[in-house]
Amino acid sequence: MQVNAFGDYLDSYTPEGSPTQEWAPNWTGDASWYLPVTSAMTIDQGNAQIGTGTITVEKSTNAAPGTFVSASLPVTLEAGAWLKVTASGVSGFCATHLVKL
Repeated sequence: MQVNAFGDYLDSYTPEGSPTQEWAPNWTGDASWYLPVTSAMTIDQGNAQIGTGTITVEKSTNAAPGTFVSASLPVTLEAGAWLKVTASGVSGFCATHLVKL
């Protein structure tokens, strides 16, 4: 199944008052969600994962955007890279919350 939805909330702010971005992908079946990285950033877990399933994170580099290696949050990404978030073993519903630091 496909990723059901994700959000890019540009009106979010860090505790210091700086604008940031958030994503909330959710799944009803096993699938991957890809985020293109247009500028260098670090992404971390926001609110806890909910639902039943295992979420894993992989990243690529600018030099090899189609080659992914395992990563853990927080993950630092360079411009031109991709972040791949995969849900597996989903039973019913699974979601996570990611935040750009």
